[in-house]
Amino acid sequence: MSLREVAMTLTIRADGARSEQLRQVRQGLEEYARQALERFSPEPEDSAQLTVFEEAAAMCLASVRGWVATLDQTRYTFTRRPDGTVEIEARLPEDVAQALQPDNDDFARGGQAYGLINLLEVEQCSLEDTGGDCC
Repeated sequence: MSLREVAMTLTIRADGARSEQLRQVRQGLEEYARQALERFSPEPEDSAQLTVFEEAAAMCLASVRGWVATLDQTRYTFTRRPDGTVEIEARLPEDVAQALQPDNDDFARGGQAYGLINLLEVEQCSLEDTGGDCC
């Protein structure tokens, strides 16, 4: 289980008191990230380096805000699929989603590739006579 999946599970199952604790954690993580970036900011005299840093810092903060959004119950939607399973989706804040879109597109393509690989492995296992011991 990934750290994101653990965060999602904790958040979805949180009661009122735990939700408040998670809100405080969200605020603390975001504030810590801002302070850390401020400590490493270059001197204002070096405008070229400052511009590069500010762009990287904005992406870093977007990433942190995206991660801490997983600790917010209001960001989740639940949809029952026709097969009876429940799809859980976490929505990012709109500005975060826009900032992270190029990276998310790359991740989505990678996820699709892994999905195809897994599908092929499952189909291969089901075609072979493995005596029930697949892959």
